[in-house]
Amino acid sequence: EDCATAAADRLIAAHGGPAWDEKAFRTLYDKVRADLVDLTVRTIDQVQQILAAWQACERRLKSTNSLTLVANVTDVREQLARLVPSGFVTATGLRRLPDLMRYLVAADRRLQQMPTAVQRDTT
Repeated sequence: EDCATAAADRLIAAHGGPAWDEKAFRTLYDKVRADLVDLTVRTIDQVQQILAAWQACERRLKSTNSLTLVANVTDVREQLARLVPSGFVTATGLRRLPDLMRYLVAADRRLQQMPTAVQRDTT
């Protein structure tokens, strides 16, 4: 549902929406309807990759149990909660999904390097 809503938002904007009268609404509806399924499927594919990256971060967080990393791990947990809340696809917007993927990859890289670079990660 979130992917379809985000796709509809993108298409409505791309076709000059919102519409304020019946004729304009019908025209907008027809244009959006023609592309909605394809864009939703492409969005789902993109979101699957994003969720896989998020899941990789979550797995890495669960395996990090050093007391010296508590503050750093908490920081990453908070970042992930802000980046991927319920409804994140519509909230982020399709245009910004590649940015979200980049942030998740960076968070995962940070988690990978954290045990050997605690000082650098803290500053």
